[in-house]
Amino acid sequence: MDHADHAHEILDTLLGYLGFVTEIAIDRSGKEISLQVATGEPKPLIGHRGERLDDIQYLVIPDASVSHPECASGGS
Repeated sequence: MDHADHAHEILDTLLGYLGFVTEIAIDRSGKEISLQVATGEPKPLIGHRGERLDDIQYLVIPDASVSHPECASGGS
């Protein structure tokens, strides 16, 4: 399981516990990997001024330079 699959699993579990019905896809098309979340009710997921979304992103994808120092230096 790579980092993207692990992040997908964490996000899916977290949103499920919070009661959101979502479909999550991994986008590996660019240099960075992103998780695309589809839901019928985006406003509660995003929150007021995007605050809930920011919190979820922080929990699922913490700062790469802290958790994986090799990412900050370009892998060398």
